Amino acid sequence: MYEPIRFIQLSYLTPMICFHQMTAPYGYGMHRRGRVLSFAWRIILSVFVVFFLSLKANAQKATLSAPASVKVNTPSSNVVFAGFEGKEPYTFHYTINGGPELSVTTQKGNSANVPVPTNKAGAYTYRLIRTVDGNNVVIPGGRESVTLSVNDIPTITTQPQSIVTGIGCNSSLSVVATSSETNTYQWRKDGNVIGGNSSILSLIPITATSAGAYNVTLTTASGSLISNPVNVTVNPPLVAGSHDISPITACSNYNPAALSVSGTSGGVS
Repeated sequence: MYEPIRFIQLSYLTPMICFHQMTAPYGYGMHRRGRVLSFAWRIILSVFVVFFLSLKANAQKATLSAPASVKVNTPSSNVVFAGFEGKEPYTFHYTINGGPELSVTTQKGNSANVPVPTNKAGAYTYRLIRTVDGNNVVIPGGRESVTLSVNDIPTITTQPQSIVTGIGCNSSLSVVATSSETNTYQWRKDGNVIGGNSSILSLIPITATSAGAYNVTLTTASGSLISNPVNVTVNPPLVAGSHDISPITACSNYNPAALSVSGTSGGVS
């Protein structure tokens, strides 16, 4: 009895015969419909080469990275250029906001840092144009860009002003600030948070409890700033009786009014 053998057909190649669980020497016979057609004790071995195809992902050959934002007038941050293919050193050619082409070369390793100027607020886009390795070969791919925002800390251009007012008057405190970001405001009276959340704090109407020390905190993503403290002075109301006659301020939004008293035999007018 002949042990079964297995034929493996590979496309466009000569069939290969594989023997299983048998001991050399090997014999083989050709069968057709169960009948032996030929028999031999010699087998011809065909040697063939198997090619392995290695697929590699289309990875980036060079990159650049940077923080999303930094504060103005703070220690400089870096845009980092890095090469991943070819021979060191790498030279990276890039532009800033579409300006003239600049370049930086690695000194050690595969990366180079470019400081970001933080003396002026704004958005800065760094675009990698091409990368050249130590063999003067242009590395394909890796063309990309990053945008970094330099945000300024809020600056108060007009501080709140102290006011002298009277009960029942309509008064307000205000602050003017500049910033490249959105400001949020929080007013305080005598160190306690009160309801004002804008650049203007309305005090309507003035009451005796309106008197006190006020300030406002401005906050942005880049930091916060506290205004100078100011005082709100509330004059007491006039009552019947005798009073010193002198110019007084009734409401802060009106000019001081000089009062005069003249007497008659019938009373005071």
